[in-house]
Amino acid sequence: MITDFELRWTNGIEVLQRVKQRFPECPVVMFTSTGTQEIAVAAMKAGLDDYVIKSAAHYVRLPAAVEAALRRAGARSRARRRQRGFDDMLSAIGIGVFRAGADGRLRDFNNAMLTFLGAASLDDARALDLAALLQAAEAAGAPGTIRVPRVDGGEVELRVSAGMIEEADGAWAIEGVARRARES
Repeated sequence: MITDFELRWTNGIEVLQRVKQRFPECPVVMFTSTGTQEIAVAAMKAGLDDYVIKSAAHYVRLPAAVEAALRRAGARSRARRRQRGFDDMLSAIGIGVFRAGADGRLRDFNNAMLTFLGAASLDDARALDLAALLQAAEAAGAPGTIRVPRVDGGEVELRVSAGMIEEADGAWAIEGVARRARES
C-alpha cells in the first residue's frame, strides 16, 4: 500500500496503524511532501516499510521502494511458514518452544507447550504466571527441571533449557525449549 502523510480525512500514520491492525503483513510505503523526520521515525516505529519524499528528485525511488517492501514482506512470509513447520515438527515429537517476557508471561509458543500447560487457547496460556521460567533463564546453562502451573490448577514438571535474549526493541525476553519431565 502507498499512502501520503497529509490526507483530507486523516493522516498517513493513522492509515498505517489501521492497515497494520487489519492486515499486519501488508507492506506500506509513505510517499509524501509534508512529512518531517519526526513523522518518518514515528511511522517506521508503527511498522512503515519505507518513506519516500515526494519531489522530482525522489520519484525514481518510489518503484524501488515498493519492490523492496514487497520483497521483504515475501521473505517474512516465507520465514513464518518455515518457522510454523519447524514448530509443528517439534510439537510432533513432544518438544515445547516458548518465548516469554521478562515478567514471565508467555508471548509465543508452539502447540506442545500449549498442551503441557493444559491450555485450550493462547489467551489461557498467556494468563499463567510462569515465574519459574525466569529462574530457568537466569540459571542459563545446563537444562533444569522446573514446575510450572497449568490452566486447570495443577502443575507440570518440565525439563527446560532457556536463556535471556535482547529483542529488537531493547526489551528482554526468555527463549527456550521444554520437554515434559512428569505431570502432577
